[in-house]
Amino acid sequence: MPTSTSVSMHEETIGDVIVISFPESWDMHSENANRLRIKLDGLMKSGAHNIILNLKEIDFACSEAVNTIVNAANKLRNKGGDLKILHLQGRTKEIFSHMRIDSILGIFESEEDALRAFQLREVH
Repeated sequence: MPTSTSVSMHEETIGDVIVISFPESWDMHSENANRLRIKLDGLMKSGAHNIILNLKEIDFACSEAVNTIVNAANKLRNKGGDLKILHLQGRTKEIFSHMRIDSILGIFESEEDALRAFQLREVH
């Protein structure tokens, strides 16, 4: 099983949207939450406005990771962008539901739907 220190996040650009995915078995504990914060801050400083986090491989996210995600979404929204969540599952889905994060962030089961949500947002 890979460790969080030996693998990193993957970044893909689709149009004006950056999709970040995570390696298999990459729990979002405090250290990885900090890595995510640094990654998101760097993307925003370089001009990114629309980000999708593909959480398919994430089974657990600590409160620091959840806060990092919510704070990034707020920063992006303040700049006219947004953050969407893709493939929320396992304990992470339970955490988001319990904290009602799923009611304030767009959560999608397909990448196409998440990308389309950005397009619809631009129309309105």
